[in-house]
Amino acid sequence: MFSSQKPSPSPAVVLRLRRASTGGWGLLLAAVCMAASATPPELPAPPRELTTVAPPTLPQNPARPASAPTAQAMSSALQQDGAQAALALADRALADSRIAYGPEDGRLSVPLIQQGHLRQAAGDAAGALADYLRAVELAEAQGGPRDPRLYEAWYGMGYLHLAQGQVLPAQVAFANALQLHRLGRGLYSAGQLEVLQALAVATDASGDREDADEWQIRRVEVAERVYHDDPAQLAALYVSAGRWFREAGNSPNAIGLHAQAVQLLDNNGGREQAALFEPLLELALSGGLRRREIDQPSLSPGIQPATALARAERILSAQSAAPAAQQAAQWLRLGDVHITLGRDGPALEAYARAAELERTAGQPVTLVQPKFLQLAVPQARVAGSGGVLIAEFDVDAQGRVLKPRIVQRQPQNLPTSVDNALLQALRAARLRPAIRDGKPQSSQGLRYRLSVGGDSA
Repeated sequence: MFSSQKPSPSPAVVLRLRRASTGGWGLLLAAVCMAASATPPELPAPPRELTTVAPPTLPQNPARPASAPTAQAMSSALQQDGAQAALALADRALADSRIAYGPEDGRLSVPLIQQGHLRQAAGDAAGALADYLRAVELAEAQGGPRDPRLYEAWYGMGYLHLAQGQVLPAQVAFANALQLHRLGRGLYSAGQLEVLQALAVATDASGDREDADEWQIRRVEVAERVYHDDPAQLAALYVSAGRWFREAGNSPNAIGLHAQAVQLLDNNGGREQAALFEPLLELALSGGLRRREIDQPSLSPGIQPATALARAERILSAQSAAPAAQQAAQWLRLGDVHITLGRDGPALEAYARAAELERTAGQPVTLVQPKFLQLAVPQARVAGSGGVLIAEFDVDAQGRVLKPRIVQRQPQNLPTSVDNALLQALRAARLRPAIRDGKPQSSQGLRYRLSVGGDSA
């Protein structure tokens, strides 16, 4: 259970008060897909909270005929043998269900949804959409518009539309999924957290930043009800939502959520527990954003970035019994946060520890290649079928991008506004430089690939 020391009001209430007083916040637009090639090296962008949407999961089928493959068998085939192997099992499950129940029976809706999910995983967007629509038709005919099986179909459609860059249909589908989830499982349930996140992402991608934040606030509210006796889960949700607001440039909300996550864990498990490591790093990053905002008041001593990082390092140093590979990844993460905040000396010390642990674990040393730590990838969507831009650039020993230039474009008539947006984003980016023999090094001829969406997807 939670400690009685839990602060009041809750973060969700505070977020709503802040929104009422400021009239909405700015939010970075959704990122686009990345790809990589071998030579010259292409660097992927860092993962961003704004683009994190849970993929649809295969629903269980309680009406499955005995001969039909199970959802578990499909999931195992997907993980071990790939989407086509799993899709073959879904085809068989649907065929067996048709034989058992006939072509118009509502019990076909679940195997149709399973097939739709796996067609989507296999890259057949049109086939997946047809499966979802047929599943909705059959389920509504048997169970009405509130049939609980409709949730999975609408969520799958929302995910499909979002992946295709069709944000308005995605919003509609996710909203239908949320309504069905609430009708079938109540206003407060863990299952709706993923669709609330999906709605926030889709709404943000449509350009409605204020409503996107509202969905994220609602996600915090639901989590506070659902995880009221599970501090670890609630702290993880606070960390996730805090990242959302930090990437929006809203440091007060980011700091509030990350500080709440730290305090929650402090009150439930002690100040030296390993679970505090990541929330402390997130608090440091959010505090660092606040310090760069001229019109913001200074931070209290307890949430200063240096204080949070010192605590995180003490916690990490105490985990000497953890596997060397795990420790190496955490020292790398600590170094990345230091360098993002301009703390080059502590960053090099953390990287040296990471390299030593990687050698102990028999792993290749990752520090020889630069890595993006901050990159606001521009939203890129143009008329037609879209295309690809490849930029080449150098990186100095401080992790700054030098001489970014466009070296490939397909097709050639992509608007120059996309070029300019990508070059501007690269100039503002921060990277971990290549580190050899304990010293940061400059790098030349690195590449970044931007996939440009089209409106005819």
